[in-house]
Amino acid sequence: GIFNVSSTTGIAQIEMTVNNMTIYPNPASNNTTVEVEGYMISRLKVMNLLGQTIFESEPKQPKAELRCNTFSSGVYMVEVEVNNSILTKRMVISR
Repeated sequence: GIFNVSSTTGIAQIEMTVNNMTIYPNPASNNTTVEVEGYMISRLKVMNLLGQTIFESEPKQPKAELRCNTFSSGVYMVEVEVNNSILTKRMVISR
């Protein structure tokens, strides 16, 4: 992987990729969990395929429970902001 060394802390940090982000179960029916292992999710957003935000929260933790029972069946994009990086992954709601 690629390492960045911060001059202020001297701690090597692994560059984040979408591989750090997991959505499970996916496809989901009622609830799903969004997790970025080892990182704090500062913002979580769910968008439909038209790019409209249908849900937004600020979990401030590495794992967020997402209640999907009000979402229609279909494909959504889940966007998380972590350490000033944006990660986006597809989520499917199926009933």
